[in-house]
Amino acid sequence: MLERIFAAFEQGDVEAALEFIDPDFVAVIGPELSAEPDIYRGHEGVRRYVAGFEGMEDVLLTPQEFIEDGERVLVPTVLSARGASSGIEVEQRVVQAWTFRRGKAVRVEAFADLDSAREATA
Repeated sequence: MLERIFAAFEQGDVEAALEFIDPDFVAVIGPELSAEPDIYRGHEGVRRYVAGFEGMEDVLLTPQEFIEDGERVLVPTVLSARGASSGIEVEQRVVQAWTFRRGKAVRVEAFADLDSAREATA
């Protein structure tokens, strides 16, 4: 299922990804990973997160592997993009910790590294 979520985002099809995301979904992006940390709630939060990449081109969130960790799946990823007007390429490595219930994603939290993700409780 998580592979389908990533594939839908890669194709730019947010609505297809939302089929696998619970309406009460929560995504947490902390201050160690973003100049604008935030919590994104529900389907509208997912749409708002994706809209935050306006001004960027070739945005890709590429999973490196899927690691079962109790009730969560840890996903080391590479986020890459290019500034639409500047042409500057950026890359950020993050580890996402996904939690699923009743067959849908209910939470994702981003961490700077795998150790931090493993130490955190969902």
